[in-house]
Amino acid sequence: MISKGEKRNSSLDLLKIIGMFLIIAHHYYVHGGFAPVSVDNISKGRIFLEQVSMYGSWSCDLFALITGFYMIGSRNDGKKRLKKILQLVVEIYFYAIVIFAILAYKGLAAFSFFNMLRVVFPTLWGNWYIIAYLLFYLLVPYINPLLNQLSQKEYRRLLLILFLCWSVVPTLTQLDKSWEFSNVDFFFVMYAFGGYYRLHIYGKKKYANVWNALVGMICFGIAIGSVALCNYVGIKWQNNSILGCAQYLMPLYSFVGVIWALSWFAFFANVNFYSKLVTYIAGSVFGIYMIHENDFLRPVVWTIWKPNALQTVEPYGQFAEKMLVVFFGCLLIDMARRWLFWGIGKLLGSIRNLIN
Repeated sequence: MISKGEKRNSSLDLLKIIGMFLIIAHHYYVHGGFAPVSVDNISKGRIFLEQVSMYGSWSCDLFALITGFYMIGSRNDGKKRLKKILQLVVEIYFYAIVIFAILAYKGLAAFSFFNMLRVVFPTLWGNWYIIAYLLFYLLVPYINPLLNQLSQKEYRRLLLILFLCWSVVPTLTQLDKSWEFSNVDFFFVMYAFGGYYRLHIYGKKKYANVWNALVGMICFGIAIGSVALCNYVGIKWQNNSILGCAQYLMPLYSFVGVIWALSWFAFFANVNFYSKLVTYIAGSVFGIYMIHENDFLRPVVWTIWKPNALQTVEPYGQFAEKMLVVFFGCLLIDMARRWLFWGIGKLLGSIRNLIN
């Protein structure tokens, strides 16, 4: 929570923008309709997509960290929280209804009972982050008191337990799926880390920010190296199973990804600047996510319009094009939506004043 008179740190808003670019890159690959990787279809372009996709998955951790950083100190203001939840719900339904209506009109989505259910319950299909975000707005009044009452030593012990149980062990055992948790669970883990940083580190401990960048770059190198190594060995031995391990570290709970996210989060949190433009663009990041991850629009973006799967050998040009079109196209749409909602809010306010 930002106190009155305190300017928002735009460096974390910049990190949100970078994170959303990486998430779009991740979606380019995982939603692109690519055939399972094998020695018959592996290429330098495919390896490139595997690498950038990994950072997009890890970027989800950044958003949970930032949420914890800002919300750990939020007060139990029921009216304000309810207003925020209603705003989010209205935004979710606005995009769910408008996108479906446009695609149905264009013949890209069919009117059916099942599709109506997908519109009425948009968060149940492929939007785990939205579910986690809404859930945390409901649970914050109960989670924050528990975290705030912990001493720094107790909080550190809690984080160690969470890191071991929700990150290290699942990473080491993921091949047999013997120790798994949901993405919503892991949102809490990263929320707790972000809260700890705000309560016990931010503005209190001075240290060289270069160490944050160094650790982040080491994790970056490990990710690139693991993908390259698995592909090299898989191709050399003509083994599809080894090729399939190239993205072993991709899950957002991967301990390498968690350390990567913590490092870059701490780095940006220690770079203080204010930019009205950066903060305004960051205010549309949630909208950008909702638009391009809409259950009906997703296949149109990745498999119908210039199908991703047709570009595996030299995907770089189309990859860059879609990254820019999706981000800035969705940004302009959400900016228009914000202006529309602002105008409606002003109109309703004027009507209310006239009635009163």
